[in-house]
Amino acid sequence: MLFKFLSSFILILIVSISQNQCVHVDYNRMISAIEGLVGYYSKIKQEIILDSTLSFHFTEGYLRIILEDASRNESSLNESQLNRVEKLHDSLARLIVDISPTISQKYYQYKFLIPLYSRNFKAPRKLRNLNHTSYLQQSNESVLSRHYSNQCLWEIIGSWPNYRQACNLSDICVKFVSQLKSSGYIMTHQALTLSFGRQFHCQNQLPGLSAIFGSVSNLEAILCSKVYKEMQQSLTKGLTSLRLQDLFTEQIDVCGSLEFFQDFINESYVDMVLEWQTTQGCYMQYNGSYNSIYPNVSNSVASKPYSYRSRRSDKIGKDGCHQHISSTAAVLIVSHLRWLALKDEQDPSNSSTRNPIPSYIIVVINVFVIMIAITIGGVTFLLIKRKMKRKQYHILKNYN
Repeated sequence: MLFKFLSSFILILIVSISQNQCVHVDYNRMISAIEGLVGYYSKIKQEIILDSTLSFHFTEGYLRIILEDASRNESSLNESQLNRVEKLHDSLARLIVDISPTISQKYYQYKFLIPLYSRNFKAPRKLRNLNHTSYLQQSNESVLSRHYSNQCLWEIIGSWPNYRQACNLSDICVKFVSQLKSSGYIMTHQALTLSFGRQFHCQNQLPGLSAIFGSVSNLEAILCSKVYKEMQQSLTKGLTSLRLQDLFTEQIDVCGSLEFFQDFINESYVDMVLEWQTTQGCYMQYNGSYNSIYPNVSNSVASKPYSYRSRRSDKIGKDGCHQHISSTAAVLIVSHLRWLALKDEQDPSNSSTRNPIPSYIIVVINVFVIMIAITIGGVTFLLIKRKMKRKQYHILKNYN
């Protein structure tokens, strides 16, 4: 019985160690990365583009939500970390105010985003299950380009045309967000449109979509299931170009940070993106070996040339930094900081924990457990052998 108990105990201990072996969350590193990004943008105020302000809105929102979590004792961040988050929030809020007049003069599209910017970004207390929903669309129509996305984003928040009530989509926008043959940025922009609608509680106010898919939430799950599949395919090959790296951050932002699907919130993802950050605090093409979360992925694939985007969507600084991936990375990092530090979202099956076991302790424990297992195995073998000899002795004695 003793050996059976010890064997069970060792098995449980080994499983427990293996579950914690790759477990690590570095909150300080995430906060430092956001500090670097806010510092970078503070230095280039006059060069900030419109799409960066969108990421500022979500980043500021997540920083505020982290502080709200802490006020309810629901965040795992310590006092020092929370002080840094509060300073970050205040700095970013001031930056948003400072650049607003310039942005509104440079970009006429800015006025269409005011309904979104005028309300606080909200995130739920729980992440959603994706369940990798699939849907077979019977259509041979061509895919609408992402150039429709601006109109659809503005329509769903009520700023196009002529500032009407939110949660309205024209026929062309219903067609745009519901197409299922799209990929890449077109698909993320479809999901982005629906995430804007989620901020305006449009889930039950879009009958054109509900009639096709049963509910808007079903369509969100279908789109993000497709996004997830495409993202994993890229990860298995390696994110060896700026376009793939940029798209990856946008996929995480849209379906994880803004649609709140738990499949897109993963410590491995944020660890990889943290590795890409430059010493300037910004992001550009990463040419190192950490371009996939999977081991043994080849990094020998030739990098594809970067397809330059519109001046509203991206801008390359004199230092080589790209604003689009820098701003999407900010949202990715701050959303992971919130979700990984949220107490109710932490569980043993997740790839995160508040108290990671140092690697050297894990090695010592593993060696100790192996030694115990060998000792018990050896002792058990000797006892069985001794018992068999005794039994043999008694048989021979009785026979004589």
